[in-house]
Amino acid sequence: MNKLWYAMAFASSFVVCACSAPIDAGGKKPDSGAALAEQKVASPESSTPASSQPPLVGGDRDAHGCIASAGYQWCERTGRCERSWELAKQEGFSLDEEGFKVFCSTPPTQ
Repeated sequence: MNKLWYAMAFASSFVVCACSAPIDAGGKKPDSGAALAEQKVASPESSTPASSQPPLVGGDRDAHGCIASAGYQWCERTGRCERSWELAKQEGFSLDEEGFKVFCSTPPTQ
């Protein structure tokens, strides 16, 4: 019975040793994973200011609420945000910036 107890104690010591952190040459244990994770978390002082971060997609609305990153521009003639290529196809004007400006600056015909 004593041999069985010694064998179990010996085996469990290997398990305990295997689960503990290794000791470096200087006799110190390296930082645990939790400590490393805490070091990687940026403190508020070191974080990037909000002004230098890129704007959110869709967060670029103009004075009329048109989202430029989605291709929308304000058209005075229609009174709404329009995509120039869609409006050019619908209304038959030239598909360029000048054609959009001319169409949208002209009052609607009634």
